Amino acid sequence: MTPMFRSAALALCLASMAPHANAAPDFLTHVENSETLKGGIDLSGEIHLDADAETVWRILTLCDMQLRYVPGLTECEVLRTGRETILDDMGQSVVRVWDERKQTLDYAFPFPTLRTELRAVYTPGERIDFAASGGDVRDLKGHWSLEPHPQGGTQVRYRASFRSGLPVPRSLVRRSTAKDLPKLFERLRAVTRETVG
Repeated sequence: MTPMFRSAALALCLASMAPHANAAPDFLTHVENSETLKGGIDLSGEIHLDADAETVWRILTLCDMQLRYVPGLTECEVLRTGRETILDDMGQSVVRVWDERKQTLDYAFPFPTLRTELRAVYTPGERIDFAASGGDVRDLKGHWSLEPHPQGGTQVRYRASFRSGLPVPRSLVRRSTAKDLPKLFERLRAVTRETVG
């Protein structure tokens, strides 16, 4: 899931999942069977990053950055980009940018290589909404959101749900995602620190 995704990317198309929350000193993740998507998995996480929203935004949206922190992501290519104007809740015109990208995720046995296409819609500096538009992952949709943290830096939140479409038990996919989701946040933190210097 662009971020997309699992984007993470895909932004976590198949990040590991478990039916309980995992905690670390500065981030939280949670994975469980979906209550709204039959046969699906819900995942979420949040982290406080010591960087401004502009820096975090670049890290979340650029393919070369995603390759550094999304577990299993080996290819990321933007296929198309565009702009659209919508009306917000107050009836005001808002211009949003979108892109479509393809991503390849390579996992260890028993998971095959996954290829997916994602469409992401950007509310600059605030939110990335993404959904699968093709490929091996079914019903993937989610978002990243950014907001200023009271103590400085940026609070980043991630929510997604998906069905894998693989001939693999959901329990195995969930366990695998539960391992990979914390890795995503650990790497995101590390990449942010490297970027900020």
